[in-house]
Parts: sequence; structure tokens; C-alpha cells
Amino acid sequence: MVWQETHAYLHAVMAAGECSERAHALTGAVIALNGADYSAWSWRWRCVQAAVSGRACGSQEAAAPLLEELRFTELYAEENAKNYQLWNHRRLVTAALAAMGERARLHGGAREDAFTAAVLLEDAKNYHAWAHRVWAVQHFGLQEREEAFTRELIGLDARNNSAWNARFAAITRQEAALPAQLAELAAAELRFAEEEVAKDAHNESVWAYARGIARAGGLQQALQDIARRAVEMHPDATHAASVLADFAEVAAAASEGEERAAAAARAHSLFAQCLAVDAIRAPYWTFRMRAGELAETAD
Repeated sequence: MVWQETHAYLHAVMAAGECSERAHALTGAVIALNGADYSAWSWRWRCVQAAVSGRACGSQEAAAPLLEELRFTELYAEENAKNYQLWNHRRLVTAALAAMGERARLHGGAREDAFTAAVLLEDAKNYHAWAHRVWAVQHFGLQEREEAFTRELIGLDARNNSAWNARFAAITRQEAALPAQLAELAAAELRFAEEEVAKDAHNESVWAYARGIARAGGLQQALQDIARRAVEMHPDATHAASVLADFAEVAAAASEGEERAAAAARAHSLFAQCLAVDAIRAPYWTFRMRAGELAETAD
């Protein structure tokens, strides 16, 4: 009954176009009852905008409603940090606050860094928090901080795919960096990936990262060398073997005659090696083997 009555009040407020303080408070009551209520979050943002627009642009007074809203999201996150409505709302608030000047922008970057880090150290697989953090890194230029933070989380769990993805975004989306700088960063990251491969050659997350970094930096030969060393040390390292098999397929497609046949045979052998040790992905490895055979027959 309370739920129905509270929502009825919200619908009445929305129908009247009211964005007052009491309307703002009402959205909080609705969200407390149902945090997934899109209408409540959307109207709350309209109320915040109305509160800001009625004050001097860029003033401390104008920033007050936004700062209060950040505190609201932080308190709400303690109850449900996986509500995507929360993160969407916080992004709107943060962006509006950052637009109020350089000082506000610096404060906003530091706050998002600290807030998302606290959430992720509590739950490193919260993909809503990761998505928000990736945005904040780009919006506030926190790439260097992100490299340190993701290294810390990878140290805690080297198979944290979200941390690897965030690191990849921070490295490859540095628009201000020159091509030579990006190439240097990519080379350093590939070395970092190799260090992680040495710790666990079966870690799929690091191999996915190494593939992406090698592609971004034009370091395909270096990736092959890493995979080759990994297979020599760990013959059952299927992710390393599949890297070599993929390159062998590319070589086969770009060659002719005996060279083509040798490369295709190499790819087939590597996929067969993966099939022998990885029963869970047996259908996939079988498909890759047969795909290569069909390609040879078609030619």
C-alpha cells in the first residue's frame, strides 16, 4: 500500500511538471522502495538540474545540489552498488559538476577515482563500477592512475578480466599521445603481459590482453615469440598454442604451394594439441581444425 501511494504521488508530481525540493525528496522515497525505478531516477535528475539552474552559474551555491547528489549516490551504493541506474545518475551529476571549472574538474576526477576504487576493492567484478570508471578515466585524464590501480587488482587476481579490459582502454584511448608514444606504451604492456604469462600460462585474460595490445601496437612478431616460449615451457598451454595456430592460418592464407601446406599443417597440429588437453572446449577446437581443412579443400 505504501509503495502504491508513494508512486501515485510521484506520477502526480511528474504530470504537473513539478521539480521542487519536495519532488526531489519524493524521488528519494520511491528509489528507497524500488531502486530500479527509471522514472524516479530520471525525475530526480530533472529536480537537480532545476536546483542548479536557479543559482549563479559556476558558483559554490550552484555546486551544492550536485555535491549533495554525489553523497546520495555514495550512500545508496552501500546498499546496492550494482544498480546501473545509480551509475548513470552519478555520471550525469559528475559531468555537470566538472563543467563548472577547472577546480571542480580536479575535485571530480579525484572523487570518482576514490569512489570507484573503494567499490571495486569491495567487489572487483562489479561491471557497472568498471564501466563508470572507464568513463571517468577518459573524462578526467586519469590514465596514469588507472595503470597503477589495475596493476594492483591484477596482482590480487590475475584472472580479473574487468581489470585487464580497463587497463586496455586506459592504454589505447590516450588521444593526446603520439603514435610513437603509443607504440612504446604497447611494447611495455606486452612485456608486462609476458611477466603474467610466466606466472600462469593458462590465464586466458592475459592472453586476450596480449592479443589486443599486440594488434594495437603492431607487435605481432613479439606476441608470437611470447606464445612460442610459453608452449615450449608448457605444452598444455592452449591459449598460447591457439595464438600460434592463428598466425599459422594467416601465413597459410598468404602463401602458396608447399609453404601454404606447411603452414596449414602447423595450424592443424596446434589445434589438435589444444583438443587433446582441453576437453571442455573440444567442439571449438574440432571446429577450428575442420575449418582449416575445408579451406584447404576449397582452394
